[in-house]
Amino acid sequence: MKQRPAFTLADAILGLGVLAVTVLLIQLAVNLLNRQTNLSLGSETTWYQAINLLESDRYDFELGMISTYRVHFVDKAGRRFYLQREKDSQAPLALRGVDGGYLPLVFHVQHDSFQWRKLNDHEIYLTVTTNDHRRHEAIVQLKAPRQCTTDGDSNPNVSHECNSFQFDIFGSAKRD
Repeated sequence: MKQRPAFTLADAILGLGVLAVTVLLIQLAVNLLNRQTNLSLGSETTWYQAINLLESDRYDFELGMISTYRVHFVDKAGRRFYLQREKDSQAPLALRGVDGGYLPLVFHVQHDSFQWRKLNDHEIYLTVTTNDHRRHEAIVQLKAPRQCTTDGDSNPNVSHECNSFQFDIFGSAKRD
């Protein structure tokens, strides 16, 4: 019977080294894939995405109360949201739910640079300055308020606005 050459100690150590390097590379690749990468879109892109969300049919936001520090919105399901000026200079501009929830819209907003002005019952002018010193502005067109007639009206062709919201001190919305 012919003798075959067996593994030598050097072959075994080399094989273990290759196996160790392979395991380390796989572990590194998995860690890189699992790590949340910070997609730094330009501030212009994130601003347009924020405006798109506010104007989208997905939520059908109606304009609620506007105060010095907050702009309130009500979506088609009756949930209440608001945008707020933040005191913290590192806080993003975020859509917050009155009943909880938080959706960051624009990151790296300069301290106290978020401003708004109501144009009419369904349009609002928003401006924000980001940390890259770019000023972004937009006229956000929200869902127009529904028109309705009051029960006491004898003329059904005359419509009255029935979509104004009252917010109590806890942020709960009530239709007039």
